[in-house]
Amino acid sequence: MKQRIVLTTIVAIMLTFSACLKDTATMHYKLYQPIKESMTDVRSKIAVQSAQNIVTPGKITVIGNYLFVTEQGSGIHIINNSNPAAPVNESFIAIPGNQDVSVRGNYLYADCYTDLIVFDISNKRQPQRVNYISDVFKDRRSSYGYYADSGYIVTGLTVRDTTVSLEGGAVTNYWYYNNGVDYMLTNSGAAQPSNNSSNTANSTSGSMARFALVNNRLYTVETYYLSSFNVNNPALPVAMGRNCIATGIETIYPFKDKLFIGTQGGMFIYDITNPDNPTYTGSFSHARLCDPVITDGNYAYVTLHASTNICVGTDNELDVVDVNNLQNPILIKKYNMTKPMGLGKDNNHLFVCDDGLKVYDATNPKSLSLIKTIAVAEPYDVICINGLAIVSATDGLYQYDYKDINNITPLSKINISKK
Repeated sequence: MKQRIVLTTIVAIMLTFSACLKDTATMHYKLYQPIKESMTDVRSKIAVQSAQNIVTPGKITVIGNYLFVTEQGSGIHIINNSNPAAPVNESFIAIPGNQDVSVRGNYLYADCYTDLIVFDISNKRQPQRVNYISDVFKDRRSSYGYYADSGYIVTGLTVRDTTVSLEGGAVTNYWYYNNGVDYMLTNSGAAQPSNNSSNTANSTSGSMARFALVNNRLYTVETYYLSSFNVNNPALPVAMGRNCIATGIETIYPFKDKLFIGTQGGMFIYDITNPDNPTYTGSFSHARLCDPVITDGNYAYVTLHASTNICVGTDNELDVVDVNNLQNPILIKKYNMTKPMGLGKDNNHLFVCDDGLKVYDATNPKSLSLIKTIAVAEPYDVICINGLAIVSATDGLYQYDYKDINNITPLSKINISKK
């Protein structure tokens, strides 16, 4: 790990002494020290637990009568959804650094920082870890602005306030080393696939996913890379290839023999006719904004949202892109939004997570008609499958019956538990 200190002045109090004419600057700053752990220690913390309260719901994948919901950065909730009006939280797999999940038959795939972890979930209350592939998500070594050496990961930061006095006048920015210990100093005041549940069926994931299963391949994306794994034997995934395709990759959405990849700069389309050699087909560029994407084969629907942390733009919109010519996708319509996130589509009905869950008649993509806005607090992602809409939001996990699109019925809500 690179060893350095970054010091940025927030307050400089200049004192002038008439005798020696020296200036003294007093610096108030926060000192951040990375918490570095070995992946061996991190893996030792993976554990199957009894059902836990949902605190920060994230990605969702669905297979058969089960929902798998990520607890952002902490693991995966396994929920029996045989009765969507009364879902039962059955168990929790604690996985440090977890962000994504996919399921093929009775095997679950999840990320643990840089590792791909495999669980046998034949018994949903007692999943068994059966395999892992180490260091496949190399981009995950970079965290909190630090890049950890192979076999290690930065799992957090310790923080303490510090004040120093320096002679020679106000200093704005400079670098220096301190006994080989890595520190960062900053200002204190800085501001619809099948729902079959057979042993070889694949789960259905939402638009915010970074894992995608297509036939017997698992495709994953990280900041710069698209990777593929052969999961013909679900318990023993084999890494097949890793391609650098873009900067700021965020999401992946499979459709037939194509992958639609959302990045901060645009949508990329890859052909997977040869499943182990995805090939670039076409792209649609936009301003630097966060953008999940879905498609029905004729049109792609892309939500763009501004984020003060990552995406520097200011636009918040839904773009409809004609993808009948995959080599030359064409923007046909923009719709203003508040701050859209995930989205899903079932036949002619489009669901968009925005300021509430917005439901549109998408019979004519050039003229979407808003059917209803369902009051949901900051919805994050939605899966639409067999007349059931499953929504993760800041205050819980919602389910709606939309078989009668003009009479959408709430079925259940699993409330989150505040820490």
